[in-house]
Amino acid sequence: MSSVTQTVFLEKPQVLYVDEDYSVKPPAYGTIDKLMKSLQENGPLVAVGKMGPSAYTEAPFKLRDKVGSQEVYGWKPLTSKEHAASTQVILLGAKQTESNAYIYFTLAKDITRDKSSLIRGFKPLDTDAKVYVMSYDNFLKRSLVDLHPICPHGQWLFSVPVDSILDGGEIEKKCKQIGQQIFDHYKTAAKDDSEAGRSAVIRICEAAKVLTHDGSVRKTHIERAWDGVGDMTWQWRS
Repeated sequence: MSSVTQTVFLEKPQVLYVDEDYSVKPPAYGTIDKLMKSLQENGPLVAVGKMGPSAYTEAPFKLRDKVGSQEVYGWKPLTSKEHAASTQVILLGAKQTESNAYIYFTLAKDITRDKSSLIRGFKPLDTDAKVYVMSYDNFLKRSLVDLHPICPHGQWLFSVPVDSILDGGEIEKKCKQIGQQIFDHYKTAAKDDSEAGRSAVIRICEAAKVLTHDGSVRKTHIERAWDGVGDMTWQWRS
């Protein structure tokens, strides 16, 4: 029986803009075929995690197989580091065969000047323009916010060590400050509508459950840290 292979591969964007509203929607990419459909419909995606050359003990090597005319680089099995700094990538494509699934990505950098902005801009890295490949399973294990844009609030809330969220100190204080910032931003954007602020903090807290590997515990910790977030009309109660 002949092997069936499906591939989606997109051109690198000059700049990829994402915003927080899109980053906190529950992921619809639980399988490789759903991911491929999302790439076809929405274009490249931003992700962050232990990926790229800094996440491996050995240098990447050029593979024999190309994607169209694009050269692709990968790593030998069992060379990934257990502990590595997270990096931002732009997901360009995916491939599904009868037995395996893979994703293609390139390294990216955040070029947003206003670091408090909810709208972020990501540009493919000029200093390393290679296209890399890794298994879809490995990608899911090593990404912090699977297949979702990284925005100021989600990036911190979804990546800070979960046990530190209720440390009774600076981390817990910052977590509460972020909750208040989210509430205030969406309230102001809706012309001083507290309901918009309430809806935003609930939505983002719920997103922690579906966008992180420790979802239920992280969501509960954020809920407790956010006790009192809000205004005179509505306040978060854990």
